[in-house]
Amino acid sequence: IDRYARLGWQMSTHVQGDKTIDAVLDVYEDTLKKYGSGKSPYRLEHCGTMRDDQIQRAMDLGIVCSFFVPHIYHWGDPIRGALFGPERAANYMPAGSATRIGMRVSYHSDAPMTEPAPLLAIQTAVTRRTKSGEVLGADQRVTLDQALKAMTIDAAHHIGLDEEVGSLEIGKRADFVVLESNPYQVAPETLASIKVRGTWLDG
Repeated sequence: IDRYARLGWQMSTHVQGDKTIDAVLDVYEDTLKKYGSGKSPYRLEHCGTMRDDQIQRAMDLGIVCSFFVPHIYHWGDPIRGALFGPERAANYMPAGSATRIGMRVSYHSDAPMTEPAPLLAIQTAVTRRTKSGEVLGADQRVTLDQALKAMTIDAAHHIGLDEEVGSLEIGKRADFVVLESNPYQVAPETLASIKVRGTWLDG
């Protein structure tokens, strides 16, 4: 990290366990003191078992988190039943906690680990429902507004492109999709089934 941070590169590290997150935050803090973050914020990817104090520390350092939210849908049932148990699993992928303190989070699919399905990520962030339909950590749910921002303007912020993409504004690229249904007028549990009628790049 030190080798490339001194060249002005954005740092992004895949982290899952909380001990690993502590270690990476230590390195990030030291590196940020020496070189600053440049145009794009340093980022943590996945963040499955991130604790509240770690989220706050990242926020204080200007570090952002990209949560592998679809992991809850695809593997939430065994995560709760066989891996962590119900109490720890309820805070798995704590996107709600990070959003509540004002962090500009994003969601990702870790393709090809799971298919790149933005509407499934949004549905899962809003409902926290696993593939079986069980709710894994209701306290970590976010609003539809917050989920849409995480998949658009805040994701663009993560890669330093929020002045070019991520929202429809004069002077930005006209990148958008046309959906067959209004996400605000369907049941949250059905968001992933909305069909994409068209995808536009640069208008």
